[in-house]
Amino acid sequence: MEQSLQNHWHVQQIGRAAIAGGDSPLNADEIVTAARRYGNHLGVEFGAVYDSSAVVPDGTALPEVGDPYSDYVPTARPGCRAPNAWLGRGDASLSTLDLFGPGFTVLTGSRGAGWRDVARRTSSDFDAPVTCYAIGDPGLEDRDRVFFDRFGIDEDGAVLVRPDGYVGWRSPHAGDEHRVRQAVGRILSRTER
Repeated sequence: MEQSLQNHWHVQQIGRAAIAGGDSPLNADEIVTAARRYGNHLGVEFGAVYDSSAVVPDGTALPEVGDPYSDYVPTARPGCRAPNAWLGRGDASLSTLDLFGPGFTVLTGSRGAGWRDVARRTSSDFDAPVTCYAIGDPGLEDRDRVFFDRFGIDEDGAVLVRPDGYVGWRSPHAGDEHRVRQAVGRILSRTER
């Protein structure tokens, strides 16, 4: 509601400046800010971040932005919305967002074979769907070469995306694959069957 009221105020500022022409008493920086923010809500829409028991923090900081209302920097920091990266080959393309479904999704790279096995075991252990995709596999090529940077992992790391499209856990490198199972259990507030 506050953002809506602020947006209304900015529209009024733009209108006043237009009516006054060169005689506007308004600060030029305020007018530019108002014009830039009008209809530009990317920070609010895509940059929402939260902490809860359904997020396993990894100790990383959020990307800095000039204006959290309008600016958005894609990041897969736990608690953030999983970013888009275009995948595929030739004319066939899909977004990383297309990989998320009604269950958990583990994204890894071509050297993350161990994560596939742990995803299958985790799905069975918790009776919850857990799918794993290796970026770089046929049809899942990183078209723009931005996936690993945006998701903050190496080709042997992994990211766990919850069914709502938010990152629940992340490991930049291979390591204790059992941590995926711990993360799913924590997010579901359950123990293994």
